[in-house]
Amino acid sequence: MLLTLLLTSSGIAGDPGVEAAPTDATTAPLPPALACRGTEPFWSITLDQGKARAASPDRPDAPEVGYSVTATTHTDAFLVSPKGKGPGFRWLTVAPGACTDGMSDKAYVFRALALTSEHGFVSGCCAVPD
Repeated sequence: MLLTLLLTSSGIAGDPGVEAAPTDATTAPLPPALACRGTEPFWSITLDQGKARAASPDRPDAPEVGYSVTATTHTDAFLVSPKGKGPGFRWLTVAPGACTDGMSDKAYVFRALALTSEHGFVSGCCAVPD
């Protein structure tokens, strides 16, 4: 409800270029596919089909690994933990909330924080892929 109010009041809700946000963050699960990314430094972590891949301009062909998801007590944020060694990230958190990458006009509805092996602690945004 709060997320819907924030998106509506900010003008983001109803914009056809913006993906639909969960209407009730307390019951919405983490989407099965997400594309998370950040700028300065550039990084990305994609989740799809139960596999995660962390990449950067210096390492575009990163290996895929399985991952597990843990929800916070109120299911308003999620911790993604890779399984196996050498995935390029230690953890990723995803939470509903308006987000911008600072370089484009795209509005995102998920915020991300990650600990990467290449760039350390980074922040960015996530979208559900088309």
